[in-house]
Amino acid sequence: MARLDNKHIKYIIAGAALVVLLVIVGAWIYIRSERQQMQSVQSELVDMEKQRMQQELDELAAQYQLQYEKLASSSGETSLSFDNDELLAQLESEQERVKQLSQELATVKASNAKRISELTGEINTLRALLRSYIVQIDSLNATNERLVAENQQVKEDYSRISSEASRLSEEKAALSDRVAIAARLDLSGLTVSSLNGRGKRTSRIDKVETLAVSFTIKKNVTAPVGNKAIYVRILNPNDMPMSGEGGAFSFEGQTLQATASKSIEYTGEDTPVTIYYQITQALLSGSYRADVFADGHRIGHTTFTL
Repeated sequence: MARLDNKHIKYIIAGAALVVLLVIVGAWIYIRSERQQMQSVQSELVDMEKQRMQQELDELAAQYQLQYEKLASSSGETSLSFDNDELLAQLESEQERVKQLSQELATVKASNAKRISELTGEINTLRALLRSYIVQIDSLNATNERLVAENQQVKEDYSRISSEASRLSEEKAALSDRVAIAARLDLSGLTVSSLNGRGKRTSRIDKVETLAVSFTIKKNVTAPVGNKAIYVRILNPNDMPMSGEGGAFSFEGQTLQATASKSIEYTGEDTPVTIYYQITQALLSGSYRADVFADGHRIGHTTFTL
């Protein structure tokens, strides 16, 4: 009977041990399953975080590119181009950093929580830098726009002032021309008389010894007063100048020889003038021309027949 009890006890102990073993194995399987499930969930969460981080990096890349293009489009427009170039270089550097982070994020293991956390911090830094760049670029662009507008206004003002100066110069030149024209001497009553040896008029060409050129220089309050040299140039029927001792004078860039001349005192009032030319050569029958010059201008002309 005692032997049966011992055997029964052994069965009980063995059964209890088996139950404990089964419980331990079941617990181990359960814990392992839970751990695997937790790892799977954690892996999914890390993957979701990586996707979120990649999306943020893509947005940062797009924003950095946008700011780069905004700044590049205004580069060189004003004296701030040096600041623009410096910022462009910084933006290029940050764009390259975004690219590097994207490449590293794609390869980092989900189990490397430390590095993922570090990448998150670097992304936050890039985002903060982007905000700073946006403020700087907006400020630079606003300044550039103001300077461009001021530059355009300066150009318009310069163009307006240049046009006004040109107009005033033209008006001054025109006024000077009018004053110069108004200051020119003018004459009236120009006649040429043929005189014989006794100073009497004659129509016989063989009796003519002197030609008397008479006229009146008109009153002109704008003309300079004082001594005036008056020149007479007579052309014969062959359009050849008649020689005389009138001296040389300038007219329209040329030096001409006068047939006769006379110096008068002009006071600005009507001034009668007669210039005599002693005939020193044979006269031709036909139409003659007499031109009167003063101050470098032709002030009158007439024709006469001998």
